[in-house]
Amino acid sequence: MLITILQFIVGIGMLQATLLGALLLVVPGPYKYISRLTGSVLLITAILMGSELMDLFDVKNSFRGLQFYSILIDLLLVVLVWQLTNFILGLKKAFKPRDLVHLLPFFVGLVWLQTGFQWYGNDMPGSFSHIPNAIGIFVVYKGIIWTLYMVRSIRNYRLYTDSGSTISSTLKKDLFAKLIWPFIFILTVTLVTFWMEFFGIQLPIDSDYMGVVLVVFYIYFLSFSILIDPKTFIRIRKGDSKAKYARSSLDPDQGAIYLYRMRSYLEKEKPYLERKLNLNELAEVIGLSTNQLSQLINEQLGQSFNDLMNEYRLEVFKEKLLDPSQSHKTMLALAFESGFQSKASFNRVFKKMEGISPSQYRQEMLSHPTQ
Repeated sequence: MLITILQFIVGIGMLQATLLGALLLVVPGPYKYISRLTGSVLLITAILMGSELMDLFDVKNSFRGLQFYSILIDLLLVVLVWQLTNFILGLKKAFKPRDLVHLLPFFVGLVWLQTGFQWYGNDMPGSFSHIPNAIGIFVVYKGIIWTLYMVRSIRNYRLYTDSGSTISSTLKKDLFAKLIWPFIFILTVTLVTFWMEFFGIQLPIDSDYMGVVLVVFYIYFLSFSILIDPKTFIRIRKGDSKAKYARSSLDPDQGAIYLYRMRSYLEKEKPYLERKLNLNELAEVIGLSTNQLSQLINEQLGQSFNDLMNEYRLEVFKEKLLDPSQSHKTMLALAFESGFQSKASFNRVFKKMEGISPSQYRQEMLSHPTQ
């Protein structure tokens, strides 16, 4: 009965992960790298669940290659999750060739599969003969790799959550809650239960099955979260979008180029610090018409021009607020220096994006300066 239930749960979870992962790859949201990395994680996780599903249906001999190499999947997931943290925190804007070095742990594991795993399935001497020593060694290796990457992820989260970025600190925390912390939790539970089994402690469910069930529940949690608030992960086109931009000649294939040009200009020149900056001025610099730039911001970022400018201004304000050399200035002075036009608009934008008032934010930062 338990096996039948697990077959159903894992099978449905694998299908859901595949569909959602493909959707995020094909129709990414305003933060395309975050969407595509999440989609990649889900598709690779679906492969892992497929391996466990073959085991549950007792057809692993027919898919021995999948079963054998699926143990390497964790080493791909850790790299993707690590890169995901960097994009969420704004530490990366795009992939670079040197990022390939992070695949080294995977290839080291592949070499171990072809050498150390020659003992796979044999009874080994010692008190732990129920689990081959080659597997134990490999899990230790994976645990070390995961620990190194996840410790760095947690460290960067503490250092850069409130740093300047096009992603607000509230959104960063929300994305970590949905994408990063669940994986760390699932990994920890899976590793702990594996070592309990390794040392002969009997559990009601196998550690691999426990891990895959947790993954299934996480996938449904993520799917529900995206269904409730899809705009961060998936590009949503409003019904009147075509009519609104019917006269626009913006080439969709050129949109990414203009978006990068706009981002680069905003981050380097910081024109949003000028309170009189308007859509026409920015469009002229980027090389687009006003209508085209409005279309680019609305469709690619899911924001209005004013919301985008206020997001940048808010990040500048938070940097100034945490700068000791600016401590002699009032918050209102810092807000004006950051490009806000009035106290009322500043307070309204801050509460909308951060969920708390500026004074509450300052109190929290003074109470927890390392967060």
